[in-house]
Amino acid sequence: MKKYVKRGLAFLLSCTVLLAAGCGEKFDASGYTKAVLDAGTRGETEKYEEFTKSSKEEAKKQYDNFIDTEMQEFEALGVSEELLTKYKEYVASLLKETKYEVGEAKEDEDGNFTVEVSVQPIKVFDGVKDTLNQKVQEYTAQVEQAAMQNQQVPSDQEITETIGQMLYETLNGTLANLSYGEAVKKVVHVKETAEKNVWEIPETEARELFLSLLDMTGVEEIANP
Repeated sequence: MKKYVKRGLAFLLSCTVLLAAGCGEKFDASGYTKAVLDAGTRGETEKYEEFTKSSKEEAKKQYDNFIDTEMQEFEALGVSEELLTKYKEYVASLLKETKYEVGEAKEDEDGNFTVEVSVQPIKVFDGVKDTLNQKVQEYTAQVEQAAMQNQQVPSDQEITETIGQMLYETLNGTLANLSYGEAVKKVVHVKETAEKNVWEIPETEARELFLSLLDMTGVEEIANP
C-alpha cells in the first residue's frame, strides 16, 4: 500500500505545470497568467490560444499530453485500465475545483511584469486518513480470515487493485465537499524571451504556483499508516 500511495501521490504533487509563452505587442501579463492557470487546471484553452497564437487542437493536445504523462505513475503500478481512467477523471475534476484570483500586473523598468496571485489551496487529504484506514483494516481482516479458514486469498495484484480502488473512492468522495485553506499570496514574473513580443513565466515559478493550489498536508500519514 505504501508504494501505491506514494507513487499515486507523485501524480498529484507534480500534476500542474503547463509551460507556455504569450505573444502580442500590448501585452496583458495578468490575463496571460490567468490563461495559463485556466488551461492547466480546467482545460479552458480559449484565452491561452489567443495569447500563444496556438490552435485549439494544439492547446488541447498539450493539456491532454500533460495529464497522460503524469498518469505514467499509476500505469507503472500494473492496475487495471478501468482504475487508471477513474484516477484520471478524479484529478481532472479536482483541478477544476482549485481557487485562485489573479491580481493586476505591475511593469518594471525593464518592461517585464510582476503578477500577484491569491490562492486558496484545496486540502486534498482532509478527512481521508480515517476513512481509508477503516476500509483497509476491514479488507485486511477479511483476507486474514480467509487465510485462517484455508480459503483462497487474493493475489498481490488483486490486493493492489482493491486498495487502489479504496483510495480512489475515498479521494473521489471528497470532491462534493472539499475543504480549502486560507488564501496565500504567490508572485510570478512574466518576462519577455529572447524572441521579441514572446512572453513566459519561469518554469520554477509556474511549478510553485501550481503546486500551491493543492495542500498535501496529511500525505505522509496516509503513505505510512
